Amino acid sequence: MRDHANIVHIDPQTGASKKKHVHDLRGTFCTKLILANQSDEKIADVMGWSPLQVRGIRRSYVDQRHVSVAVGDRLRGSV
Repeated sequence: MRDHANIVHIDPQTGASKKKHVHDLRGTFCTKLILANQSDEKIADVMGWSPLQVRGIRRSYVDQRHVSVAVGDRLRGSV
């Protein structure tokens, strides 16, 4: 199914493509939830992971600028 749908990662620097696996898609979805300002606990519930695993994804794959912007957005929303 992955090959039929041509699900690949394209390296932005080299343009090389690499086939994605199901766990890659889960990580991508987790990252999107993080960028949508969801809490680690909520994401863990959705993903079936522990909040510690989600924090690891947050630390490893979400760049600090996005985290800073998300925190600012949440603070503005709660004022």
